[in-house]
Amino acid sequence: EGDLPTGTSCTLTILAANVTDLDTNDPPDTMDADAAVMFTPFDVCLAVFTPIYAIQGSGAAAAITGAVTTQGVVVGDYEGASPALRGFYMQDAAGDGNSATSDAIFVFNGNNNNVNLGDVVRVTGTAGEFQDQTQISSVSAIANCGAGSVQPVDVTLPTAAADTLEQYEGMLVRFPQTLYVTEHFQLGRFGQVVVTSQQDRQWISTHVAAPGTAANAVAVANALNRIIIDDALNNQNADPIVFGRNGQPLSASNTLRGGDVVTGAVGIMTYTWAGNSASGNAYRLRPINALGGSVTFQGADRPTAPAQIAGALKVASFNVLNYFNTWDGLPDTVDNCTNGVGGAPTDCRGADTQEEFDRQWPKTVSAVAGLGADVIGVIEIENDGYGADSALQDLVTKVNAATAPGTYALIDVDAGTGQINALGTDAIKVALIYKPASVTPVGQTAALNSVDFVNGGDSGPRNRPALAQTFLENSTGQRFTVVVNHLKSKGSACDAPDAGDGQGNCSIVR
Repeated sequence: EGDLPTGTSCTLTILAANVTDLDTNDPPDTMDADAAVMFTPFDVCLAVFTPIYAIQGSGAAAAITGAVTTQGVVVGDYEGASPALRGFYMQDAAGDGNSATSDAIFVFNGNNNNVNLGDVVRVTGTAGEFQDQTQISSVSAIANCGAGSVQPVDVTLPTAAADTLEQYEGMLVRFPQTLYVTEHFQLGRFGQVVVTSQQDRQWISTHVAAPGTAANAVAVANALNRIIIDDALNNQNADPIVFGRNGQPLSASNTLRGGDVVTGAVGIMTYTWAGNSASGNAYRLRPINALGGSVTFQGADRPTAPAQIAGALKVASFNVLNYFNTWDGLPDTVDNCTNGVGGAPTDCRGADTQEEFDRQWPKTVSAVAGLGADVIGVIEIENDGYGADSALQDLVTKVNAATAPGTYALIDVDAGTGQINALGTDAIKVALIYKPASVTPVGQTAALNSVDFVNGGDSGPRNRPALAQTFLENSTGQRFTVVVNHLKSKGSACDAPDAGDGQGNCSIVR
């Protein structure tokens, strides 16, 4: 037994005596005569097909749409149910030699799992665009035509134009140069890292140039000199986070820092999102599950201490990112926090459970203790007063346990100003902690909570109330005043529309 030889003439004979009817009349009736069918076997993998590069064309969208049959080597396997990409990338083994046309395409395969890396497959389906990436969908047939290989094509940064990477869409590519981590803001949420060929990393355009023409030119140059390196999934808050140093996942003992380097990264040049509009459609290098995919981040150890400078007194500020020692639990269906002391119930913005809080507070406490500052302005702490059970006292108690008893004390703003909720009735507030051994608070505590300041000229609240306290340096008797602000963020909406000049919004309010 085996496959019939391709191209031979074959006859399928159905013997009349072997076919009977199903009615209840006995005896059963048979066919009058034998039936014969003539056919010629053919190898689907030898049939004519439409090359991938012809489907892609040299433009931004598919040159050929509708029903197609094409063939290529599987260079990226992302099959399976969501959060997988639910398909695979295949690439023409030879290509057309035209740098303007991509030789690869994405095949949307639903939840199926039909191929492996290196397979040569022939696919029949419908060619078109999905979120600006050319793909084949409504797949009716996938035939395995053997095994093949594809060598990655070299791509370098900066690119010549904003649409340069379109010609590599779906292809196996390599960045041979050394690239530097310039952003990892969405590493934890989406598993993605932004890299650039700029060794000093990229600055926001208006940080290095005046708003307008000069800053716009910097923004354009930045956009041409960056690429997202993404994991293999379209989900949020994946565990583990795969991109740490030395090819290992991110962990407390294996970090990834701005300025870390990667050389020779190999992966699929996709044009996709990360599963949420907060990380929208963009060109992404996906090395995981790519044929010969490779990415290894390396970097120097973090300095154990900042450079020494003149002076004996240290003042710092620290956004503790919603440090709440009250939580709503899971599922989060109740509001156990309040808008200030005695205020209306509100959602607890920090940890949802003791388990989550136990992951949060040790890192926060370690960072505060490591600062070693004599006065620390605290931002985004739960607004629940200054008593023994308050979040601020909880932080001070834990920092003192990590250093020495009495190392830090807090400023009770309500007591110092004679006002209840002097710092407002939102869920969070600013605060001050200090080292009694180094400094002593003097004079009256002040809270700037007027409508003019909080609204900043807008129709509603924008800035947090500010906190001011004068301290006396114990060793010299000199006085200084510390003010803690939490102004409206640059990405927020205010009454005045965004000027669109590259600067942060709400500048008048701030």
